Amino acid sequence: MSHRELLKDGSFLWLKSRLAEYYRKAQLELPENLSSREFAVQPLGSQSYIRHLSFKSEEELRRYITNNPPLHLYYSSAIYLFPEIKEMDQKGYLGSELIFDIDVDELQECRLMEQLHVCLDCGHSMYGNKVKKCIKCGSQNVVEASPVPDDCLKKGVETAKHLSDILKRDFGFEEVKIYFSGNRGFHVRPKCSEECMKLTGEDRREIVDYIKGIGLDLNRIAGFERDESLVPSSDEPGWRGRIGRAIYEKLGIRSGSSITWAEAKKRIGVEGVKALISSLVLDIDEKVTVDVHRLIRIPGSINGKLGLPVVRLEEPILDSYSIRCELSPFKEKVLVKMNATIIDKTIMGVKISAYRGEKIELPGCIAFPFVLKGIAEVG
Repeated sequence: MSHRELLKDGSFLWLKSRLAEYYRKAQLELPENLSSREFAVQPLGSQSYIRHLSFKSEEELRRYITNNPPLHLYYSSAIYLFPEIKEMDQKGYLGSELIFDIDVDELQECRLMEQLHVCLDCGHSMYGNKVKKCIKCGSQNVVEASPVPDDCLKKGVETAKHLSDILKRDFGFEEVKIYFSGNRGFHVRPKCSEECMKLTGEDRREIVDYIKGIGLDLNRIAGFERDESLVPSSDEPGWRGRIGRAIYEKLGIRSGSSITWAEAKKRIGVEGVKALISSLVLDIDEKVTVDVHRLIRIPGSINGKLGLPVVRLEEPILDSYSIRCELSPFKEKVLVKMNATIIDKTIMGVKISAYRGEKIELPGCIAFPFVLKGIAEVG
């Protein structure tokens, strides 16, 4: 069933007007080679994508998305001679950015995270991990009603920062940008040189394997099995330096000092040391990095799953970042009728108590995803 079929006319028009208003003024972060990119949109009211779009200027793109406000907006990581051609082998591929994607729900610590879900058939609400079936009526018409928990969002930030550090230290990238995806993930994008743009899919797979420690015996690399050996210096390159920094930070030992593995095992424990080394392996989405024709969300665009924009996160706010209403561009309150019962729950910093069928005023930050998912309807 399409989004359009799920929505009442008033709800559909309200969502469309909010998106159109947003894109009239939105500050989109677009590449200099805009005319060489393929653009793609998922229209509001459709589960299909319109691909192979091409625009000569930001003004042309803005006219299109204002007149046809999209639920999701993308451009290609690749640059082409003919981005508008549908056949990939005829586009004239010239190179592609190096993109990394971190999905919070794929991180080891957050694969079982619980979120509020509601049943759109009976209106029952329940907490759980990726709930697919209503525990009250048995319906599978269940949707998420709350965003990623703060503790898992923090894990995502930590992973993104760690990845940025690896890209700078081990691969020599001078500039690495971190973006919140607008829903439950992070994009990490190093500034790609001409040489970097030419990396093949196999080259990119090797980079991913290195970051994830695939095919590497990290204990052996670190010299873990030789008690008399020193824990690697924090200044060493690659995995040895990364392991050394983690050990010394854990023990509170200042830079320049050194200890043997025997002493580290005594103070942390053998299993504790192994766990610490294992924790340095990052969970990143391999498919995104390896695919040279990947579509990526445009910074500044709205992620239609939660109604928040894709935003760059700079160092001062990284560690304290959380999903709150302040992040939403939709500020005005709107009268909605609830299609689910949600009692005494805090979502995006807003406390909500309402019964199914009740009419209440919701801030736009909550109304947008609720109306989109069918949890509420406008009017």
